[in-house]
Parts: sequence; C-alpha cells; structure tokens
Amino acid sequence: MKAKIKLVSVLFVATILSLQALAGAATPSSILVVPARARMVQFAFQIAAVKDAGIISYGSGVDTSEILLHVWNGQEWIRITTDDFTSGSFMAGTAEHVFLIGPAKDLPGFMTADPTWGRTIHRMASMDIATLVNEMGKILKLTPRQWKWLAEKNNLTLTDNNADRRRYGRWGRSGIDASVIPPRTTPRQVDAVIMPPATSVQGATETVPMPPSAPATPVVTPPAAPAVTPPASPALESTPMAPAVQAPVDPTSK
Repeated sequence: MKAKIKLVSVLFVATILSLQALAGAATPSSILVVPARARMVQFAFQIAAVKDAGIISYGSGVDTSEILLHVWNGQEWIRITTDDFTSGSFMAGTAEHVFLIGPAKDLPGFMTADPTWGRTIHRMASMDIATLVNEMGKILKLTPRQWKWLAEKNNLTLTDNNADRRRYGRWGRSGIDASVIPPRTTPRQVDAVIMPPATSVQGATETVPMPPSAPATPVVTPPAAPAVTPPASPALESTPMAPAVQAPVDPTSK
C-alpha cells in the first residue's frame, strides 16, 4: 500500500514538474485543439512541422463522462485538467491563434466558451483534411512550399487560383472584375470518378464505318471526243484511155 501511494506521489510530482516546465517554455504562436483521433492528431503534427504550433488533444476515457486532455510538450504527452485548460496554466503566455477543431456536438461543454489564453479563436467544425488545410492555410499564411508539402502528405491536388492574376496582371482579364479572383493558391481534394460497369450499358450499338485513312483522289473521266465523219471523196472522172498506136512496119525488113 505504501509503495502504491509512493508511486502515485511520484507521478503527481512528475506531472507538476512537467507542467511547470511547459508553462515556462515559450508559448507557440498557434494552438491546435483536436479530437484524440489518429488522423486529427497526425494532421496537427503536420501543421506543427511547418508552423510554430502547439497541440492539445481531447477525448473521453472508459467512463464517457470523463474528459481526457493531453498537451504535447515536444517530447511526450502531458495530461492536464479542465481547470488547467480553462485557466491556461499549462502555458506561459497568450497564443495568437487557437483552433478548436471538431463538430460542436463533440466538443466538451467547457469548450463552448472561448479560451482566455488565445487572442483569436477559430472554431472549425469540419474534420475534412482538405477543408482544414484551406482554412488554416489562409490564416497561417502558408508559403507555396508549405502548401505543396501538406498537399503531398495528404494526397491533395493543388489548384493555382492565381494563374489569371499572374498572366493578366492585378486587374485580371479584360471584362472580369479582379475582386472575384481568389487571393492565393489553395489545395483541393480530387474526388474519384467511378465508371459504371460495362454490363450496365444497354441498347444496340450503332456501327459507324471508319473513314479512309486518306481521301481518295477523284477520278476525272474526260468527255468522249465527238465522232468526226470525213466527207466522202468526190467521184473521180473517168478519163478514156488513148488508143494504142501501132508502130509503122519497115517494108525492107524481111
């Protein structure tokens, strides 16, 4: 029994010392308060990798009425109480941004009031990663390299909303109000398009003859030459033959 009491005392003292060390550390410019779900915690660490951000997770214990709060001190998770969270005793100063992530129905009751240890409180009901990246990226002013890194980590596709502004200048294309051009590049998650199976396509298929690979050279048949009948040769006039001339007989030739 004494050993158990001693162990509990040691853990209590260790927790107090950890909180004191955490409170003495520099306050991050942003605090992410996320549900204790693997995907949300992983996303919070991604934001902390590119920006100066601290992480607090919330969830319920075995007894669903018990709220478990843990703060990451850079090396390990430290459990804090609801009073610690409400008063901000776990940190030394004031955070510039506090992001309360999760549907309102899932937030603990004491989180309905804005924390006093944050200058600007951002409540984000969606837990969709693409939505969170877009909304938080604008607030935290992510650089193009940070946008790209987060998109790659979360299988997102970047859509460049500044293409027209760079191509046509600050006023945009002629006839288009420049105010409608989004201010910066934002990532967007691409939904998969599922094609219907071939068996679901019904109806006869019309056969369309393929065109020849090259247009055929038209064959031009020249018109037949008109038949020319030569005029009949005029009848030759019959000329009577001259009478035969008998040579004279020499009387001395005997």
